Amino acid sequence: MFPLAQEVAEIVYRRLIQELPNHKSRRGKLTHPGIRYSCLRDLNIFQAYLWLSVLEQNSQAIERELITLCIMVMQSMDVKWSLIERWTINLCDEIMYRLDHSQQFLLLPYTQGMQQAFYLARSQFGTD
Repeated sequence: MFPLAQEVAEIVYRRLIQELPNHKSRRGKLTHPGIRYSCLRDLNIFQAYLWLSVLEQNSQAIERELITLCIMVMQSMDVKWSLIERWTINLCDEIMYRLDHSQQFLLLPYTQGMQQAFYLARSQFGTD
Protein backbone atom coordinates (compact mmCIF):
# COMPACT_ATOMS: atom_id res chain seq x y z
CA MET A 1 0.00 0.00 0.00
CA PHE A 2 2.94 2.41 0.43
CA PRO A 3 3.21 2.97 -3.34
CA LEU A 4 -0.47 3.94 -3.31
CA ALA A 5 -0.23 6.32 -0.35
CA GLN A 6 -0.22 9.53 -2.42
CA GLU A 7 -3.14 8.33 -4.53
CA VAL A 8 -5.09 7.44 -1.39
CA ALA A 9 -4.29 10.87 0.08
CA GLU A 10 -5.50 12.63 -3.09
CA ILE A 11 -8.79 10.72 -3.14
CA VAL A 12 -9.46 11.35 0.55
CA TYR A 13 -8.59 15.04 0.16
CA ARG A 14 -11.04 15.42 -2.76
CA ARG A 15 -13.72 13.64 -0.75
CA LEU A 16 -13.17 16.01 2.18
CA ILE A 17 -13.62 19.02 -0.09
CA GLN A 18 -16.91 17.56 -1.33
CA GLU A 19 -18.19 16.69 2.14
CA LEU A 20 -17.04 19.88 3.88
CA PRO A 21 -17.04 22.57 1.15
CA ASN A 22 -17.29 25.43 3.66
CA HIS A 23 -14.68 24.19 6.12
CA LYS A 24 -12.25 26.92 7.04
CA SER A 25 -9.35 26.93 9.45
CA ARG A 26 -7.12 29.77 10.58
CA ARG A 27 -5.07 29.38 7.38
CA GLY A 28 -8.05 29.32 5.00
CA LYS A 29 -10.36 27.01 3.10
CA LEU A 30 -9.56 23.41 2.24
CA THR A 31 -9.15 24.37 -1.40
CA HIS A 32 -6.32 26.84 -0.69
CA PRO A 33 -3.06 25.53 -2.27
CA GLY A 34 -1.16 25.69 1.04
CA ILE A 35 -3.93 23.83 2.84
CA ARG A 36 -4.02 21.24 0.07
CA TYR A 37 -0.30 20.62 0.46
CA SER A 38 -0.61 20.31 4.25
CA CYS A 39 -3.60 17.97 3.99
CA LEU A 40 -1.87 15.64 1.55
CA ARG A 41 1.25 15.57 3.70
CA ASP A 42 -0.79 14.86 6.82
CA LEU A 43 -2.88 12.17 5.15
CA ASN A 44 0.36 10.43 4.23
CA ILE A 45 1.54 10.75 7.83
CA PHE A 46 -1.71 9.22 9.08
CA GLN A 47 -1.18 6.31 6.70
CA ALA A 48 2.37 5.84 7.96
CA TYR A 49 1.12 5.67 11.54
CA LEU A 50 -1.56 3.18 10.56
CA TRP A 51 0.98 0.90 8.85
CA LEU A 52 3.39 1.29 11.76
CA SER A 53 0.64 0.08 14.07
CA VAL A 54 0.03 -2.92 11.84
CA LEU A 55 3.74 -3.78 11.77
CA GLU A 56 4.06 -3.37 15.54
CA GLN A 57 0.74 -5.18 16.06
CA ASN A 58 -0.59 -2.48 18.38
CA SER A 59 -2.05 0.99 18.10
CA GLN A 60 0.14 2.71 20.68
CA ALA A 61 1.86 4.91 18.10
CA ILE A 62 -1.52 6.27 17.03
CA GLU A 63 -2.83 6.65 20.57
CA ARG A 64 0.28 8.19 22.10
CA GLU A 65 1.95 10.08 19.27
CA LEU A 66 -0.38 10.80 16.36
CA ILE A 67 -3.31 11.98 18.45
CA THR A 68 -1.11 14.18 20.64
CA LEU A 69 0.53 15.74 17.59
CA CYS A 70 -2.79 16.14 15.82
CA ILE A 71 -4.44 17.84 18.80
CA MET A 72 -1.55 20.25 19.18
CA VAL A 73 -1.47 21.21 15.49
CA MET A 74 -5.20 21.18 14.79
CA GLN A 75 -6.03 23.32 17.81
CA SER A 76 -3.47 25.92 16.82
CA MET A 77 -5.00 26.07 13.34
CA ASP A 78 -8.64 26.15 14.54
CA VAL A 79 -9.46 22.97 12.65
CA LYS A 80 -12.91 21.71 13.53
CA TRP A 81 -13.56 18.25 14.92
CA SER A 82 -15.87 17.51 11.97
CA LEU A 83 -12.87 17.58 9.62
CA ILE A 84 -10.84 15.19 11.76
CA GLU A 85 -13.80 12.85 12.08
CA ARG A 86 -14.45 12.76 8.32
CA TRP A 87 -10.69 12.59 7.69
CA THR A 88 -10.18 9.38 9.67
CA ILE A 89 -13.35 7.73 8.38
CA ASN A 90 -12.59 8.52 4.74
CA LEU A 91 -8.96 7.49 5.03
CA CYS A 92 -9.77 4.16 6.64
CA ASP A 93 -12.59 3.51 4.15
CA GLU A 94 -10.36 4.24 1.16
CA ILE A 95 -7.60 1.96 2.41
CA MET A 96 -10.04 -0.86 3.20
CA TYR A 97 -11.63 -0.50 -0.24
CA ARG A 98 -8.29 -1.32 -1.86
CA LEU A 99 -7.72 -4.55 0.07
CA ASP A 100 -9.01 -8.04 -0.47
CA HIS A 101 -11.18 -9.70 2.17
CA SER A 102 -8.37 -11.40 4.09
CA GLN A 103 -6.32 -8.18 4.15
CA GLN A 104 -9.37 -6.25 5.35
CA PHE A 105 -9.82 -8.77 8.14
CA LEU A 106 -6.22 -8.21 9.29
CA LEU A 107 -6.42 -4.42 9.05
CA LEU A 108 -9.87 -3.90 10.56
CA PRO A 109 -8.74 -3.78 14.22
CA TYR A 110 -6.27 -1.03 13.35
CA THR A 111 -8.64 1.11 11.29
CA GLN A 112 -11.30 0.75 13.96
CA GLY A 113 -8.70 1.50 16.62
CA MET A 114 -7.64 4.68 14.82
CA GLN A 115 -11.21 5.89 14.48
CA GLN A 116 -12.00 5.01 18.09
CA ALA A 117 -8.87 6.73 19.41
CA PHE A 118 -9.75 9.95 17.60
CA TYR A 119 -13.36 9.71 18.71
CA LEU A 120 -12.27 9.39 22.33
CA ALA A 121 -9.93 12.38 21.91
CA ARG A 122 -12.61 14.61 20.38
CA SER A 123 -13.19 16.57 23.60
CA GLN A 124 -9.55 17.65 23.52
CA PHE A 125 -10.00 19.36 20.15
CA GLY A 126 -12.09 22.13 21.67
CA THR A 127 -14.06 22.79 18.47
CA ASP A 128 -17.45 21.54 17.31
